[in-house]
Amino acid sequence: MRKKTIAALALAAALGGTIGAAPAQAGYVTRPPADCGPGLLCAYQHRDWGGARWKWYGDDTNWNNDWNNGVVAANHATSLFNNGTPCAGCDTVVFFDEPLSAPSAGYLGCLHPGTGYTNLVVDWRSAENNIESHEWIGKCIG
Repeated sequence: MRKKTIAALALAAALGGTIGAAPAQAGYVTRPPADCGPGLLCAYQHRDWGGARWKWYGDDTNWNNDWNNGVVAANHATSLFNNGTPCAGCDTVVFFDEPLSAPSAGYLGCLHPGTGYTNLVVDWRSAENNIESHEWIGKCIG
């Protein structure tokens, strides 16, 4: 039994994990960036809150209309934070891969209030440089 336990621990260490623990997400955070005030959804061009920055208080059905420092928001977000104020039916942000007016807009996922990712490349690959719209709703879809 001892040999099996040692072998299992060695395997877990080799794979970069621990037995009985959920996989860590290095870029998942619960502390907002300094420039992302209460009530905002903030998106950044680069990881760790760098580059061009976009902020929204409400829904944005087409990020192709949002520019900062010569960079359009659509398909350029690499870090995100939902600093939304908890409220019934309006504090979770869902993201889509096309403007919401497009019949083929696909759901990418969501962020609960007080959460974000500093590096979508690592933690949420399908969303990195792929978001074109968002909507505030009461809970995650699916």
